Amino acid sequence: MKTKLFICFVILLMLQLASGNLNAQTVQVTIPNTSAGQGESVSIPINISDVSGLNVLAYLATLSFDQQVLDVTGVTYSGTLTESWGAPTVNDGTGQVTVAGAGTSALTGTGSLIYINFDVVGAAGEQTEISFSQFYFNEGDPASNTTNGTFTVSGQAQAVNVTIPDSAASTGMEVKLPIRIGNVDGAGVISYLATLTFDQSVLDATGATSAASLTESWGAPTFNDGDGAVTLAGASTAALSDSGNLVYVTFQVTGNIGSETTISFSDFYFNEGEPSANTRDSRFIVSGWEVQNSGVSDRLYAVKAVSENMVWAVGRSGKVLLSTDSGENWTNTWTGVDTAVFYDVEALDENTAFIAGQIGGAVIYKTTNCGGSWDQVYELTDGWINGIKMFDQSNGIGLGDPYNGVWKIIKTTNGGDTWDQIANAPSSTAGVWGYPTAIYWADHLNGCFGTNSADYYQTADGGDNWSLKSIDFLQMTYSMAFDLSGNGIVAHYQGPMALTSDGGINWTQRGMPGEGVGRQMVEHHGFFWYLIENNIYISKNKGETWILKASALNALRGLDFVTPTSWTFGWAVGNQGIILKYVGTPTGIPVEENTTFSKNYQLFQNFPNPFNPTTTIEYYLAEPAKVKLCVYNIAGKAVKVLTDRIKQAGQYAEQWNGKDANGNKVASGIYLYRIEVKAESGNIPAMIDVKKMIMMK
Repeated sequence: MKTKLFICFVILLMLQLASGNLNAQTVQVTIPNTSAGQGESVSIPINISDVSGLNVLAYLATLSFDQQVLDVTGVTYSGTLTESWGAPTVNDGTGQVTVAGAGTSALTGTGSLIYINFDVVGAAGEQTEISFSQFYFNEGDPASNTTNGTFTVSGQAQAVNVTIPDSAASTGMEVKLPIRIGNVDGAGVISYLATLTFDQSVLDATGATSAASLTESWGAPTFNDGDGAVTLAGASTAALSDSGNLVYVTFQVTGNIGSETTISFSDFYFNEGEPSANTRDSRFIVSGWEVQNSGVSDRLYAVKAVSENMVWAVGRSGKVLLSTDSGENWTNTWTGVDTAVFYDVEALDENTAFIAGQIGGAVIYKTTNCGGSWDQVYELTDGWINGIKMFDQSNGIGLGDPYNGVWKIIKTTNGGDTWDQIANAPSSTAGVWGYPTAIYWADHLNGCFGTNSADYYQTADGGDNWSLKSIDFLQMTYSMAFDLSGNGIVAHYQGPMALTSDGGINWTQRGMPGEGVGRQMVEHHGFFWYLIENNIYISKNKGETWILKASALNALRGLDFVTPTSWTFGWAVGNQGIILKYVGTPTGIPVEENTTFSKNYQLFQNFPNPFNPTTTIEYYLAEPAKVKLCVYNIAGKAVKVLTDRIKQAGQYAEQWNGKDANGNKVASGIYLYRIEVKAESGNIPAMIDVKKMIMMK
């Protein structure tokens, strides 16, 4: 662009010198004061006074503005003084845009030079100055006198959001929970009062502190606690600014694992009620692993968590267990032969599930009535199906051992009613087989399965085509898990482990975190879980180090998690019918340890949920970070990016209006929203969190 403009300006200057047309007149260049509502698009003109006879053949303008209020989307030259010049050159950056145009016919008259197009992203009442960083015609002649403009987001000023994050911690822990507020810049906040209520059998309020909060300079708040209630108050002559943690309330966790309470705002106000506050209650749950009674003594191989209440577990002797009360009670739904052995279970929803295993040969059964009856949908004599995965209501895949020299890879396109061998299944040599623990799907496209050798197979198109990979220092690829960022772990059942950060191009050898046989490995919300003998481990750093989280009396074989809200529910199953249930944060780390989720980063559940057609998604940053928030459909296809930019520390709210990137209304159903956070300072690792929401019509 610079070369093009330089040549243009040189030619113009030569023409001016030749004509003797060097002007002394100053042109007024202004941006008018404008306003528009959040979510609207606006075209703001650069207006100029009369340039007739001044031989204006080129211009360059650089504008600066607050990108938290306006987001530049382009320019419009139609209907302007420069329409005959054609499209200008545009370069936009963070809070800045440069526009340059040139033509062969000199401008005449007065009016709009160009329109700059913006999306309004700020909240009602917010303002930004649109200022000229530079502006000139030709090579500076005629001279120009610029006047900046002010843009105001119209509409009634929004109430300040006041929230407590959903959280979890173990019995006996002391936790500090923040009361978080939205931006109060210019609101004149010099006092607050908050009254919280909660179940005292779960939490006991022990104090409050303003240390490391927005009110730290105010000193300690007043604190009055009663039976299941606490009142906090603070005041100062120095008004608050920015967003963040207003104050911390300290609690002692007194409840048992799985018990929970709502922390409710029975009262909250700033000053004498201005600005107004929009409070949202939070949910606290006592986290940890606890043993549940399955009612059976047979070996259980696999578990599938459908929701926080519904979970399946399968194993030997025809065991197809179902719980609809979060694991408190289990019922065997299988009425077939008790010689059946089931190695995997998959569920589409609360009614539809699949089980895969052996009854003489390989079989797959399907239920559409929550286990009331099971129908056989696939059979292979002398074959073996290690695992099944349904990508959506129609499409799924089953992976088995080689059959007649070709890997048994079957797919369904009709909801699992029929299954057919794929055309491009890879061939196999004699003596090679797979394992139920050696299958992993990161999403509906990217998956892999391991073998009893150093080889494993990988797909990037949902299982239609597979590429052979190998990890030289592993004798067996028995357990594996990957995330969508290219991080993965593959392990021999007795070690070592192989770690990758580039999708399997390069591998690093690491030792096992514990002794014994390693089995199921799961990636959940960016963290890796691993079952080794009767122990459950978690890694927060992609397998470099591991933390022992729980131990059982018997060996564990299957593991699964579900995160329907801000908490994760998980189950581990194993020998002699043992079942362990987990309740807590997505990382399995108590709130005091879990700095990434409780102090630096938080993605909240959308509200309202279910919704029609608009919902709000809030998140919190303790320091500046690059944030990308995107909505996906249940098949994993991106629907709309809500934000993708650098943001300062604070609490933010993004709205989704139920439309895709092209402005089309989406169908009702389940959607996912995924946030990716990358801190500028490097103090926060890249973090990913995903939550579900329901669009209803």
